[in-house]
Amino acid sequence: MQSSIDYWARQYRVDVHLARAVAWMESGNNPRVVSPTGARGVMQVEPSTWRYTEHLLGTHVRHTTDGNIRIGVAYLRQMLREFGGDRRRALAAYYQGPRAVREVGLYASSERYVATVLALARRM
Repeated sequence: MQSSIDYWARQYRVDVHLARAVAWMESGNNPRVVSPTGARGVMQVEPSTWRYTEHLLGTHVRHTTDGNIRIGVAYLRQMLREFGGDRRRALAAYYQGPRAVREVGLYASSERYVATVLALARRM
């Protein structure tokens, strides 16, 4: 699992430690986790986020553990781009959605999520 995270992080030029931290925070690296809202896998990708990210990539990505990691890391890269490299806002967008970050700012739950992910990234 970690080798897949590291591979896609390098491919998409996302800090490996940040990608590992998101995976750990989202699922504890468990590929079988499904949230009540339908987010799945290691990176907890929502079906609509999967489709959006496939569109960005211009390719179909198989629904495997490696595919989930690829989509999650590519989406994280997109959030970093959309928020000018601002890790706090990009992570909040990954967690709560980019529109909500732009329109409302970071939710209190997102502040906690971001702080935890950044702390984990420093340790991974």
